Amino acid sequence: RDKNPGVVKCIFASRIHPHKNLHIAIKAVLNIQSDSKVIFDVYGVVDDQVYYEQCVDMAKTHNKSIEINFKGPLPHNELFTTLKQYHLFILPTLGENFGHVIFEAMSAGCPLLISDKTPWTDVMKSGAGWIAPCYDVKEYTNVIMKVCAMDRETLNLVSLNVRNYADHYIKSINAIDRYFQLFQ
Repeated sequence: RDKNPGVVKCIFASRIHPHKNLHIAIKAVLNIQSDSKVIFDVYGVVDDQVYYEQCVDMAKTHNKSIEINFKGPLPHNELFTTLKQYHLFILPTLGENFGHVIFEAMSAGCPLLISDKTPWTDVMKSGAGWIAPCYDVKEYTNVIMKVCAMDRETLNLVSLNVRNYADHYIKSINAIDRYFQLFQ
């Protein structure tokens, strides 16, 4: 991944609904007080129009170094390639049973910043990402700033860790063997 210190490209890719807690990620991005360049792209189907409009209004900023873009739905066949273009995947969700998009971000090597309400809370132990309480705006801001300060080498190490974490998970559940068993 191309990365310079002082620049961070973040992505949210999920339904736009209060359960996904997008407004927390927006507040965290808007709390960044430095001259760092922060790009936050939001992809997803609007499931709650009122919430979406609140998020769009909240995202309006006069800070020239912060850019929040609502990109609309992302076709699933473009998700993996798109995730590979970002430095940080953010999902402050109120809860996930599995979190398929989280796993897809890991498979794409996109470091995670997710809430403590997913089954992926051990990613920090692997150096594959960060966990924050779902309403802790300050912690989300701190992690975004940490990633923003990283150079290419440091980010690529985290990216490798997150891919290895995903690979280890697949091997641990024998996913390939189970897949082939479906066709026997």
